[in-house]
Amino acid sequence: MRRPREKCQGQDETKNDPKQSALCGHLGYHEVMKGRTSVSVGLGALLGIQGCALLVDLPEGSDSVNTGGAASGGAASGGAASGGSAGTSAGCKVACDCDDDGAKSESCAGTDCADDDSEVHPGQSAYMLTPSKNPKIGFDFDCSGSADREFTTPLECVGLSLTKCDSVSQGFLESLPECGQQGEWGTCKAGSVVCEKDVLQMKTMACK
Repeated sequence: MRRPREKCQGQDETKNDPKQSALCGHLGYHEVMKGRTSVSVGLGALLGIQGCALLVDLPEGSDSVNTGGAASGGAASGGAASGGSAGTSAGCKVACDCDDDGAKSESCAGTDCADDDSEVHPGQSAYMLTPSKNPKIGFDFDCSGSADREFTTPLECVGLSLTKCDSVSQGFLESLPECGQQGEWGTCKAGSVVCEKDVLQMKTMACK
């Protein structure tokens, strides 16, 4: 036995067709009866009649489906889903200065030898412990054509008189390591007969 229909304002119940009815009410109205499932269709979008729904017979056991305007115009087809977020541009930040370090690239008749690394540019004064991300540059961060060590003279303790051992400053002992490599760092101390090296730590050579 079917559940009584809810009367709609402005419509004569005697004119209702049990197989297909237009009910005037709020959008999205639907009802499910034994052996019959109704589909609510937003006729406001289909026929320009605001606040109506169309009941259509479906096979028993089917779920009711709302095909109104909200479902058809949902977020899946909206701008956020179709457009997505603006991706980061893979191009240059500034024309002829892709890394935005203030130096014009060599391809634009400039002097920046690595326009993909902002730490590499002429006049770079900082010494680096690790090489540039550009494998062609290595440690030549100032584009001088070669890597310059931060410390250029090793500390030789042997040969110093005992009176001068304590006045020696710190430095790389006896030899200089390559850029990015470690070496003995320390000072000199007085031994029994001559000055001897006093290793304080292992230190990495920085270059530019």
